[in-house]
Amino acid sequence: MISPSLVAEPRSLGAVVLAAGLGTRMRSSRAKVLHELAGRPLLLHPLAALASLDPALVALVVGHQADAVRGAGARAGLPCLRSVIQEEQRGTGHAVACAAPAFEGFTGDVLILSGDVPLIRASTLAALVAAHRETRADLTLLTV
Repeated sequence: MISPSLVAEPRSLGAVVLAAGLGTRMRSSRAKVLHELAGRPLLLHPLAALASLDPALVALVVGHQADAVRGAGARAGLPCLRSVIQEEQRGTGHAVACAAPAFEGFTGDVLILSGDVPLIRASTLAALVAAHRETRADLTLLTV
């Protein structure tokens, strides 16, 4: 029998989706996350995978072409989506720091995800969150 003290309360899940960059390597004036794959902006693919995890809060970090990126993000239909502006694109760490105020008072786990990973699967994200929680890790990193 499992001791009641070892059974953790279900934790909320939050996410930071990084979508502020210029995408200069694409040599396009369009924000990278707005380029389409399979008829949808790149950004909608990871947001759809994330939606299946039923997050409590998603902070979409926007910067370059912020209004267009916000509009694309809104098409995901996530009621918990909040837009956060990164005025000056100063890297990934800075983008995450810009999202930190949106999580004030939040006590769950936070997933940080790039907005330009259209092939990420919901099952991969679910497995990552499960592994993180099962091992009670402070940080869990997925790389490919």
